[in-house]
Amino acid sequence: GFMIYRGVPGVNAPSQALGELNPRNVVPHAWKGGSVSLGGCDFVRQQEGFKPNFIPEAGTSTFPHLWVRIACSSWSHREKRAAKGVTSRHSMSSIDGKLMGADLQGPTLDLPPVNEGQGPQTLKMMQSQDDWDIGRTLPVRASNSVPDLTYAEKIEHKVICAVISGDMWYGIRIGQRERSSIYDVEELSSETEGICLGGSPTEVEFELLLRVQAPSPCGICCCTLVVLQAEGACSHPPESLMEVSFDASAEEPLHFHISSSHFDSNSTYSVDLNWVL
Repeated sequence: GFMIYRGVPGVNAPSQALGELNPRNVVPHAWKGGSVSLGGCDFVRQQEGFKPNFIPEAGTSTFPHLWVRIACSSWSHREKRAAKGVTSRHSMSSIDGKLMGADLQGPTLDLPPVNEGQGPQTLKMMQSQDDWDIGRTLPVRASNSVPDLTYAEKIEHKVICAVISGDMWYGIRIGQRERSSIYDVEELSSETEGICLGGSPTEVEFELLLRVQAPSPCGICCCTLVVLQAEGACSHPPESLMEVSFDASAEEPLHFHISSSHFDSNSTYSVDLNWVL
């Protein structure tokens, strides 16, 4: 079975990459089947897990498929960020004041008076031209023309479906492509090319299959997490869409895990899980 772990607001801090939480900062609830709504600090994890050390020698075990449906009405949000390379309003006001001749203090260089009636005409023309250029290139900025110092950055929401062995994660990350019915699926380690999966504007479904080979004499199992088309969307058997291969210790049980990354406090998603025997 599965357990639901709900994060304690203001206490736990989810990882940006995987949504992992310290178990001391979550409240567990038993999974009762059906759909469950999750926030950015919540996750679902398989309890007992699969035990690789029980696989017969030189054999391969394929565990039951896990059908997954993810529903989310908003796959992104906006956060305000300070604009880079923009001078603050206080600094801009100080600069404007100096351009208008205010608060100018410092050593003064006394120069002898210039007799405008002497000297070559060319020098006076150049001086006049320089004065004109200075006046043209240093205008006084109006107080209401200071640019906005913040902008709204788009943060993409991701749902993570993984297998956990000890403290190691192996799996996929899912996100919506530009408010469409197409979803991008990529490996957590980004070592393989991702795939696109069709769904609806708010839902996507698929199946996960875990295949494990018998442990080697060193106690290492070769494992493969396979992403399949949902059974109802294709002919039987379902087609393999993506595979994530990894090694795991035969002494560590393997747990399915569902969490999220980059969800804000106002965003939620729902998950349906079911074993396909």
